[in-house]
Amino acid sequence: MRAATILTATLVALVAVAFLSAGSVFAYRMIQNTSTGRVTSGQAVTCSNSGGFTHWNVRDISWLHNTSGQGSGKAAALQAAMQTWTNVSGSSYALTYSGTTSSGWATDGQNTLLWATGNGCTGNCLALTALVLQSGQVIVESDITFNASYTWTTNGNPYDTQSVATHELGHTLGIHHTEVGTTPRPTMYASYFGTGARSLESDDVSALQGLLDVLERRVHGLLGCILRQFRFFRHLGDQLSFVHGSPSFRSALIAGREFKPSRPLWVRSDSQTYGV
Repeated sequence: MRAATILTATLVALVAVAFLSAGSVFAYRMIQNTSTGRVTSGQAVTCSNSGGFTHWNVRDISWLHNTSGQGSGKAAALQAAMQTWTNVSGSSYALTYSGTTSSGWATDGQNTLLWATGNGCTGNCLALTALVLQSGQVIVESDITFNASYTWTTNGNPYDTQSVATHELGHTLGIHHTEVGTTPRPTMYASYFGTGARSLESDDVSALQGLLDVLERRVHGLLGCILRQFRFFRHLGDQLSFVHGSPSFRSALIAGREFKPSRPLWVRSDSQTYGV
């Protein structure tokens, strides 16, 4: 009992230090949208936000690929993007490529990746993610549309399919744009920056792990989520996700609601906004 009390006091002290030294250390953000139906935007909030965030209640998420137009020849790049998120340490999500389809940008019970013009992604928009939400911000379907007005490649030249797909798939998992603006840039950085987005940075990994800390109610999960938001405390957040602790202590650390304008889930070609 004494050991538990000491541990709790130590953790509280660490969180206090983290918040006092916060400044610009906040990094990844989740998508918050409390409406139901098909959405392509949401507020960017921390994983500890009391209003919650969009999420799946299943862990196996299969994707279909519409190969018409520029969709042809992109299967390997899309599969690589899915594997990047599936391979995150501690992740229970499995994104799989389940073949081709003629389906498009529609609420039809299928998760589809397609190339088209329109679909709300025009002008400087490179790609756009749609989430279909049920009550409780539960994602039940998602589609990604790549703007066919641009040239899409698989060899690293603009615009790189794997890079943008990796970013947009992050949105489909409930992850918004990161607040990190320094290099190396995370995949969830808000602008297209080439093939660097193919691989995840620590901020992207922490985003998925922090999301799952909360959703799967890992012991001290919320504390782990909070600490992951501070660059110097991320490793400690990894450890706290699996140690013993009190659920009441976790719930006592819930942060206040943040009020921010809704942001679109898209990627732009002009180095201003990327995905969601």
